[in-house]
Amino acid sequence: MFFARKMKPLLTFFVDLLQKTEFCRFFVVVLYCRPNYPMNLCTTTKICLGVLTLTMGGLLYILFRPETLLIFHVIHQMGLSDSIEVWRNSAADMRLPEFVVFNLPAGLWATAYVLIINALFASQPRWQQLAWASVIPLLGVLSEGLQVIGLVPGTADGLDALCYALAYLFIWI
Repeated sequence: MFFARKMKPLLTFFVDLLQKTEFCRFFVVVLYCRPNYPMNLCTTTKICLGVLTLTMGGLLYILFRPETLLIFHVIHQMGLSDSIEVWRNSAADMRLPEFVVFNLPAGLWATAYVLIINALFASQPRWQQLAWASVIPLLGVLSEGLQVIGLVPGTADGLDALCYALAYLFIWI
């Protein structure tokens, strides 16, 4: 409860800031442009928070994960290795907890999906919103469970499953 009381003013400030920026409105138009779509500040905020959490997860992944991952091969093929290397070097002195580097990005990506889908399906019946928004968090938790029994390749991690499950909570916003 203490944590929630301390974070609420910061979150409120951040949401107010997002609602006032043209940067977020740009992403709203890029992500979903349909005539007669009921776009309001709540929808805009969800999409902006979705884009922000997607970006944060991507940055954590690119800046702090080992360069042996497939994404770095893609980055190299795109000719972006030098730029990414500058970013990685500037972040090299930062020491983040393992949870933040290895588990949080997946949770942030799942949260981004939930927020954006929730916003895009705002005019649909609630059951459709819940059904579509739950796909990625449930698949994430399921994949971790299937890794435990060896049906899906990878190393099962309870913290990954927890991050996916916590993303599911954003469905109810």
